[in-house]
Amino acid sequence: MDNRIVAIGTDEQAQAFIEALVDTDETGAQGARAHLVEAGSYLRHGKWPESIRESIHAVESMALRISPEGGTLGKALDKIHAAGHLHGGLKNAFKTLYGYSSDEEGVRHAKVMSDQVLVDEADALFMLGACASFVSYLIARDASVETSEDP
Repeated sequence: MDNRIVAIGTDEQAQAFIEALVDTDETGAQGARAHLVEAGSYLRHGKWPESIRESIHAVESMALRISPEGGTLGKALDKIHAAGHLHGGLKNAFKTLYGYSSDEEGVRHAKVMSDQVLVDEADALFMLGACASFVSYLIARDASVETSEDP
């Protein structure tokens, strides 16, 4: 993708990733798309924390595109939920995944306690698949996503 080799685990994960890239292209959500491509590239190079970080940033980019007044992923998800575009369980699930990516040493923040990061390829593959699918879900659920490019 984008002249990069991107690692994908299963056929289903590959399909979710490709569909998210198509969806982001069709809606002009280039920020989310760029994060997904970066996540796949990091995954290919065995940089698990970086892949996880870029995966969750793709969701954050899409959520903030839909609800820019949110300012953060959590607040944007709250606003999307309040507008009736997101089930509470899904909102909470992605807030929890965001928390996981924030809490896991070295994933979204600098390593502070050791040189070891406690994530691996399975974690990165899961996050890429889940986040790619959620980006597509947010696009499908929100009728207000315009087809213009990100500002």
